[in-house]
Amino acid sequence: MKTLNEATDKKRAELLGSIAEKLAEAAQTLGYSLERRTPRMRQRDRKVVTKTFHGAGLVVPVDRNDVGYRELPETDADLKRICRAVVEAASDEERLKAFAPIQEMMTFVQFANDECDYGMGLELGLDLFCYGSA
Repeated sequence: MKTLNEATDKKRAELLGSIAEKLAEAAQTLGYSLERRTPRMRQRDRKVVTKTFHGAGLVVPVDRNDVGYRELPETDADLKRICRAVVEAASDEERLKAFAPIQEMMTFVQFANDECDYGMGLELGLDLFCYGSA
């Protein structure tokens, strides 16, 4: 019985090996990388100005005067807590109270947009979208 299992495992290993070789050849022919983190991904990671809820981070062009991105006044953990309070509010009155910090952040985003720091609004919008889609 063991010899049959070993033979099956050897056959399976050979089959998987040949599939992996064919996949690598096809990827190379078509110009695709099978690496887990490609050089372009590592290059993008160096340009990330902040992490977002979806995990990919946010890349915003920032000029030499640091114009282009401004940090949110809340940490990611605080923003998640605020969003959770909005979602779990039992009444509309509680929900409106829970929205107060988000409304304040929206005011900060408007100030940032006026000063060409568009990344702040983009980050807040992405975070709110990602929290709502979870």
